Amino acid sequence: MLAPEGWPFVFGGAAFAIVVALLWPRGIPLAALGLLFALFSLWFFRNPDRTPPPGPGVIVSPADGRIVYAGECPPGRYAAQPGKKISVFMSPLDVHVNRAPVTGRVSSVRYHKGAFHVASVDKASLMNEQNGVT
Repeated sequence: MLAPEGWPFVFGGAAFAIVVALLWPRGIPLAALGLLFALFSLWFFRNPDRTPPPGPGVIVSPADGRIVYAGECPPGRYAAQPGKKISVFMSPLDVHVNRAPVTGRVSSVRYHKGAFHVASVDKASLMNEQNGVT
């Protein structure tokens, strides 16, 4: 399965490869780069099915990657009440799909524009682009 956001990259790379190969026969190496980009996009935007373990009270990671913070979240930016915060660093090798780690009801999703600092830096959780889900 592929995340829908990946299709433009897959088709774009493949279309580039086809057009270059058809219009410029000596451009096969360049066309190969377009094809490699399309194949990389298929891999990067993969969205494998995941089946969480059964049972009440089960919490799974919301994303592939390495948990860089798990702890308290004071009231403020995300919610009026204190809560829990989990920060996950995803490398380019990880599946870049976020999932709901617990059963429940989503009351709000807030998108925050931001920078793209390395996730392991403390300020990253305040300054990076993110979605707040409560």
